[in-house]
Amino acid sequence: MKSNGQLRYERELRGWSQNDLAEQIGTTALSVSRWESGITVPKHYFRRKLCALFDKSAEELGLLPADSEKSNGSQEALSAAHAQSWLCDPAIPSSFLREGVLVGRQVELEYLKDRLLAHTDSTAIFGLPGVGKTALTLALIRDIGNYFRDGVLWVSLGRQPQRLRMLNRWGTLLGLSPSEIEKMADPAIIAESIRDVIGMRSMLLVIDDVWEIKDALDFKVGGMQCVHLITTRFPPIALHFAGDKALPIHELHEHDSLKLLQQFIPSIAKSEFSKVRELIHLVGGLPLALTLIGKYLQVQAHNQQPRRIHLALEQLRHVDARLSLTEWQSPTQQCFHLSADIPHSLRSAIERSDQQLFSTDREGLYALSIFPAKPNSFSEAAALAVCGLSEATLDRLTDVGLLESCGPGRYTLHQTIADYAAMRRTNTSVEEKMVHFFLSFIEDYQLDNELLEREYANILRAFEIASSKNMIAELRHGITLLESFLEARELFTLSEKDFGRILQNV
Repeated sequence: MKSNGQLRYERELRGWSQNDLAEQIGTTALSVSRWESGITVPKHYFRRKLCALFDKSAEELGLLPADSEKSNGSQEALSAAHAQSWLCDPAIPSSFLREGVLVGRQVELEYLKDRLLAHTDSTAIFGLPGVGKTALTLALIRDIGNYFRDGVLWVSLGRQPQRLRMLNRWGTLLGLSPSEIEKMADPAIIAESIRDVIGMRSMLLVIDDVWEIKDALDFKVGGMQCVHLITTRFPPIALHFAGDKALPIHELHEHDSLKLLQQFIPSIAKSEFSKVRELIHLVGGLPLALTLIGKYLQVQAHNQQPRRIHLALEQLRHVDARLSLTEWQSPTQQCFHLSADIPHSLRSAIERSDQQLFSTDREGLYALSIFPAKPNSFSEAAALAVCGLSEATLDRLTDVGLLESCGPGRYTLHQTIADYAAMRRTNTSVEEKMVHFFLSFIEDYQLDNELLEREYANILRAFEIASSKNMIAELRHGITLLESFLEARELFTLSEKDFGRILQNV
């Protein structure tokens, strides 16, 4: 490309070095050198600053292509300029951007593409810890990030974000000079300056792992041509930010869970299909758990010894082994706010939410693990009576995303949340309360087959508890009451399998 003699002339006329000029407009001497050499073209923001500094038009400073250049491949020059000016935030976990096809999220991906390409100002996705919100967002950037002609900004907030530091980083990326940033000690002031700098640029601003709505709004600094996308584990935050268009992200179905594991262990997934399928159900199709399991089995299978694979599969049937699987991450994989000294694990992902709870809510969550996990559900009345909770506690647990509402007066716990909570449950009184509650339930509704069927898994759990605690009289009474229901539903022959050792104690 033709060198820019006009820009160099104006700089040297004032006795400035390339570094002097760079400091005055908030860029680097290397950028100035590339502009003067004709290697790159200044972005609109810096072009405006140069024109103001020299009191010259863009044409007078040689910042626009001449007519001859326009007729001889100006499209190529503009494309090159766009490639140089497009901003890809280095905080984006780059290793994830290079990974393969996202499994089982095509519907959600297409929905988000439509929302973003329609320039919907605010979009949000929310779901359980480890459900894959960040992975989905990164796949979205891979697919349509270039649609935003001026680039993508990324910030990962977490529980206690350093807002000023993070905003300063965005300001630096956008061209604010260090001297300008030093004068702005208030996040609100620098946020306003960033908004001014962005102006009419077209950018995607991703605000990952939001824990407080105020933090998300502090980073909502884009202009009319920008789109803001947040990820959060808290449904109220997503709804506050994006209204009823906030998108919930759920666990994977069995077919997609198997596809995800096959990316790591194709031969094991085929030869040990029944055991792999059992693992999928034990973690409830949660992508983080499946990924950690897949990588662990991949390592155990490297020497192709069946003995070692069988032992690994057997160990993973235990809750503590699954929760304890860890993965150390490189700096390019880690979120901005996470310590490099903390390995990634299913346990640590859930603990981050658990630690935010009041002690009464935490104990309430642990107590709720007495109920069978999703897809089973339990009634609000059962939760209040068996676990001694208040309605406010149930509301708070759903607001932090650990307890799921699944219809009027019904709740469910994801399998991994239930496993985590059960390991911490110390309240033994819930066991006898469970037995007595469902005995009373059967007495009251023994002729209502529909209600009994809906509560069947909970009743079965109550019978198992009665058997383990040697509550023989209660067990006999309950099974006698339930006998007509089983006969009516042609389930009595199945009760031998369902009740197993329970019936042996009767």
